[in-house]
Amino acid sequence: MVLKGRFFWVLCILVAAGVLATGCSSVMKEPQVSVTDISLSSVSLSTIVIEVTFSIENPNAVGVTLDSLTFDIHTKHQDDWLYLAHGEQTGLEIEPGKNVVTIPVVVDNYELITSIARSLVTGEITLQVKGVASADVFSFNWDIPFVHTKTIPLNLPWI
Repeated sequence: MVLKGRFFWVLCILVAAGVLATGCSSVMKEPQVSVTDISLSSVSLSTIVIEVTFSIENPNAVGVTLDSLTFDIHTKHQDDWLYLAHGEQTGLEIEPGKNVVTIPVVVDNYELITSIARSLVTGEITLQVKGVASADVFSFNWDIPFVHTKTIPLNLPWI
């Protein structure tokens, strides 16, 4: 009788593990990450702050945590993309539904001023944000790439 009882519990544990391993994949869905805006937010003699705004859509009924949201900002010069800065946020709690997250990135003034000086002829600067959001939820590992390019007019008061 004791053997049958143990067998029953072992069978229950195996069935539960199987349901979790196969059934959750249809339940948990990968969040969608996109850049919705890139803007120059402040300027000083030593720094310029670029704000990158993300829209993160969590289709799950429960919140998830993005382990990291990392990205690089580049500016276009002729046919090349020149590196400006790196941005990163860790441990982002993402609620079900749409979430908006803005991450400010401080850029070394010399690099951006050089880029802006090159762009004065055209009157605009093109910035690109390219990166990946990573999440580890239950047994699911997601790496969600994103890229966004925006051209910003240089009718700024400090120029």
